[in-house]
This record gives sequence, structure tokens and C-alpha cells, in this order.
Amino acid sequence: KKYPVFSYDRDRIYDLFEKYEAKKARNGHYDSIDRTLAILRIANKKALGGPHIHEVYIDECQDNQIVDLTLVLKVFDRVNNIFLAGDIAQCIARGSSFRFEDLHALMYKWERTRDKINRSNININPNRFELDINYRSHNGILQLASSVIDLIQHFFPNSIDKLSRERSKVGGPRPILFDG
Repeated sequence: KKYPVFSYDRDRIYDLFEKYEAKKARNGHYDSIDRTLAILRIANKKALGGPHIHEVYIDECQDNQIVDLTLVLKVFDRVNNIFLAGDIAQCIARGSSFRFEDLHALMYKWERTRDKINRSNININPNRFELDINYRSHNGILQLASSVIDLIQHFFPNSIDKLSRERSKVGGPRPILFDG
């Protein structure tokens, strides 16, 4: 529901989803989301156990499903113990609709729930910041990339996070596009 790119044809897409789920069940198969949901169901009934983990650092978090990050949150008492880093422009997970805005909302909701349990008065707004200096490309390439991002945001609003434009400390020529 949250991914606006598919808003034009939700019924057909949902029909495909139901066929996928039926075929999966018929063949006794499961996918990564089924696995994570099964672990979360068990964790809601009893504590997960194991050694106490004080902090976690997850790089390339954009390649995870939001439900997987929900499981990570289940293990911790405080959002301050979790550091997530990623770049939505480098998302390699097939079919991913990862957005940091969704992750931020998940963490806020999770911490609100924890706050009610702990009855503590803490800041529940996770810190978020952008690294907008690119050391791998020059400004000519980054300007082209920004124009593509502008087109995506214009034609598919809310499908990607709105971030500040990347820049480089190195100038450079505009890229030449060849057709044919």
C-alpha cells in the first residue's frame, strides 16, 4: 500500500501477490519475509534468549526488508543502541521499495511502544543525517544523476526519499549520452 509507484494497478498486483502466496503454500515453500514473520510471531510469545547485545551497526541497511529491521528492533531496549547506514541509490535488493522515511516511522513507532512499557521520558526521534559529498564522482556526473532523480521524483512522487543533492569537491565535464 505504501509504495505509490504501483498505485495505478493495485488490484492486478494484489492478484499476482495472492497467486504467489497460493503457489508458495501449495509447494510448501517460504521466502525471507515468511521466515522473519515466523521469528517475530515466536518472539511475541516468548523472549528470544541468547547473549545480550548492547549495540548493533548495520551498513547497507537499504538491502534489507523493513520486516527484517523490525526483527532487529525487537532485540534492543533502546533505539539509541542501533546505528543504521545506507544509500538508497545503491539498493541492490530485487524488488525493494526501501525508504528511510519508512524506517524512521518504524523506529519512532517502536520507540513509542517501548516508552509505554518503560514509562520513561526520553527523546524518541532517531537522529538522521545525510552524507552529501561524493568522493567517487565529479560534479558533471553528479549533476546528471541529480537530474534523473528530479525526473523520478516528478513522475513517481514519494517513491524515493527526498535527499539533498550530492556534490563533489572535484569539477568535471558533463557526461555525453550516446543513442544508438
